[in-house]
Amino acid sequence: FSEELQSVVRNDKVVTATIKVTNTGTVAGKDNIQLYMQSPYTDYDKDNLVEKPFTFVGCAKTETLQPGGTETVTIDVDLELLASYDYVNAKTYILEAGTYWFSIGDGAHSAVNNMLGAMGATGLTDEKGNPAEVNASGAKTLEIGSTEYLNEGADGTEITNRLQDFS
Repeated sequence: FSEELQSVVRNDKVVTATIKVTNTGTVAGKDNIQLYMQSPYTDYDKDNLVEKPFTFVGCAKTETLQPGGTETVTIDVDLELLASYDYVNAKTYILEAGTYWFSIGDGAHSAVNNMLGAMGATGLTDEKGNPAEVNASGAKTLEIGSTEYLNEGADGTEITNRLQDFS
């Protein structure tokens, strides 16, 4: 299968990734698409100990595709999955302004390589240390224009450090 991350678009509280999948094999089959995300890492994050891991944010499976067949699938990601918790200063989840990278792959390692390849990195290796097959068309960016504070959960409950006084 070949996979191309065609677009990543924000609609209010959801980010939608659109992926084109083509069966490049000789037999019919299904493909499982995994989507990962990397938030921008800023000076604010360094100063306030905010962690920003490369994160799995969703997946989708195609219908059975015949050889040469193509399907476009979408993966919706709740905006709160892009946010990081700031327990030092804001004491809530923050969605920082900046460039968010989205990448597809057969797992985290290949998704990271696809993202790094799209950034122009070379000499990448797979999880066994062999030269990696990089799919630069498997990564896209999404710009968030201003920092947002997510002060309440999906159920309307205020987000706060409830156990901050415990030692």
